[in-house]
Amino acid sequence: MLRNYTSSFDATVCRLLEAAGGMIVGKTSMDEFGMGSHSQNISSDFVTGPVKSHLHLLESKRKQSSIEGDDTSLSPGGSSGGSAVAVATGQCDFALGTDTGGSVRLPASWTGIVGFKPTCGRISRYGVVDYATSLDTVGIFARNVCGVERVWKVLDQPETSSTRDGTCLTASERNTIAQTIESARKDVTNGSRRVRIGVPVDWNVEGLQDEVKQSWIRTLTDLQDEGYEIIPVRLPSTKLALGTYYIVATAEASSNLAKYDGIRYGHRADGPDSINKPSSSSNTSDIDQHILYSQTRSQGFGAEVQRRILLGTYTLSSTAMDNYFLQAQRVKRMISQEFDRCFIIPNASLASCEEEVQSETVQLGAKVDVLLAPTAPTLPPRLSDIDLKDDDGKGEKRKLGVEGYVADIFTVMANLAGLPALNVPVPLNANEKVISEGQTKNLDGEAVTGNDIDDVIVKQSVDTVGMQIIGQYGDDEFVLEMGKVIENMYNGKTPSNV
Repeated sequence: MLRNYTSSFDATVCRLLEAAGGMIVGKTSMDEFGMGSHSQNISSDFVTGPVKSHLHLLESKRKQSSIEGDDTSLSPGGSSGGSAVAVATGQCDFALGTDTGGSVRLPASWTGIVGFKPTCGRISRYGVVDYATSLDTVGIFARNVCGVERVWKVLDQPETSSTRDGTCLTASERNTIAQTIESARKDVTNGSRRVRIGVPVDWNVEGLQDEVKQSWIRTLTDLQDEGYEIIPVRLPSTKLALGTYYIVATAEASSNLAKYDGIRYGHRADGPDSINKPSSSSNTSDIDQHILYSQTRSQGFGAEVQRRILLGTYTLSSTAMDNYFLQAQRVKRMISQEFDRCFIIPNASLASCEEEVQSETVQLGAKVDVLLAPTAPTLPPRLSDIDLKDDDGKGEKRKLGVEGYVADIFTVMANLAGLPALNVPVPLNANEKVISEGQTKNLDGEAVTGNDIDDVIVKQSVDTVGMQIIGQYGDDEFVLEMGKVIENMYNGKTPSNV
């Protein structure tokens, strides 16, 4: 869609980085308009195919399985998978991405690096291509938390003009948030209480892979051994979050992407004013092929973008708005209030002053400073598993569609509430690395055969699991501090088995 378009100005984030001495070395591949969880929805003249992770099955492992050729590549996550792989492979010191529903944290988790989504409004979005206005946030990739923090300090600035980004927090709003947090956490600062880490019990979902769950338990246990309080919390709206996200995001996307019509800028199909315009004597089908607007959008947008635009347009229609979009807005507000009830720090945003929506929230224990949970419910899947055969197992492969949305189940809630969230890689439990050369049994002595061997080999090729730290609105600095705690806890240390 933007094949022939060159921006006439720099985004604020690029301007700030260059002013601080940063060197922008290139642009990375990603899902088209940020829509995807595996960086496979590529629509660009600049790349030859989808993004592949640097993690793959080792040659010695392929011989033990039925997997051959490129099928050994693993998903890099998405939508900003190219940025994650560029950092993970050392092609750059850090990279930027946009996080609308986990598009920075998910690829960071699946490539074993650090990915940070700040509080919505802390980083200016001026110059960023829109996806969903109320959810989009510029995020940062780096190989460690200190690397993320260095970039964060450069980008965490109020916009110089409200006409550039009216959603960017002003200097006075930032001061109010800082004072609120400082006042509410005095007892931690003076050492009168320990830091409390919340565990969302509602995130122990059926689709949570056992290896991820065990790493989650082990991380919490190790933090408890380090002196942190571990407290269970309830987020009952978890089961509604994914549906709410895809209603809100697609509705806003259908509106934001309406400007790509072939008239103002970007790709333009042959239309009524084309030199190839059919004559009036041509048949109807030929004339239909030269309707400018529909032809431009059909040619310029990929399949996944078209799918989400259509879904969003429907949810905003007069017959569906009450049942879908307005209900999703109510659930979005409810999710924000459930987070507020979990955190010790009060929500300093103006939105928190609105009348509360009724919620089923049940407080299981004391309020907490941060939440800790997995970033993704599974380890990275093979790219071959993202392509599905037709129902009869024959014919052309079709790309994984709505079935792939569940990868975002743990990441979308932070976006819906506008909260800061950080992915930190923790070592995969030793018991999950179960196959070495020539073995057909795991460490528990259980026989592993057939397709199970393929699954086990994938687990061995991945060394880390992504854990997600979520903080209260505006509490970004403390989220980064907790990321350093977990990072330091495992540096040079083999985690205890649970």
